[in-house]
Amino acid sequence: QLVALDNTPVTVNVPLTPFSNGVPPGQAGTMARVKPPVGPGLNTRALDWRRSHDLEPHPRLAIVSKHLDLDPGSSVFADAPVRPLVMTCSAAPQDRRTALAEVADVVDCGDTRVDAAVMRSRLVELGLPQMHSEGGPHLLGSMIEDGSLDELCLTLASRLEGGTARRITDGHSAAPADMTLAHALLGDDGTLLLRYTRA
Repeated sequence: QLVALDNTPVTVNVPLTPFSNGVPPGQAGTMARVKPPVGPGLNTRALDWRRSHDLEPHPRLAIVSKHLDLDPGSSVFADAPVRPLVMTCSAAPQDRRTALAEVADVVDCGDTRVDAAVMRSRLVELGLPQMHSEGGPHLLGSMIEDGSLDELCLTLASRLEGGTARRITDGHSAAPADMTLAHALLGDDGTLLLRYTRA
């Protein structure tokens, strides 16, 4: 579960759309690579946009992990243009914490689980108040439950699927939050890109 961070006004974004990083705050941006790459994940256009908006050339990457089951030798750490953050909890295994501290800044955000509200607070303390998050259903559920979600970008494909897939949130209490549709884009293939903001 990845979070890209910037030192710009507070917005939490859970993007599920195929844009690159470096888009204007408040629009969707994933960690997907865009060709031709200039460093990990960003192309020349994205870098130019970031510089023109007084942002660092590369957003800082944070990885959210309760158990720290991560490979310190992974290219996510080795090729990062900025030292990544690992957001975890105090109960995470000490040996994994020590190994990851060699390649990332490990930050506790709760005792037995990663508390999304605490994580947001820690990131703001680090001068990183804007978060673009691409996470799974547990992280999203945690952010909704903790009241940490300001914005949601959702992609709807024009295809019906059966099966046992979970909803976009899982494993947390229902915590209804009213949202307002801010943008809607329709792709040529019928894909619908929706952006909601907290009402």
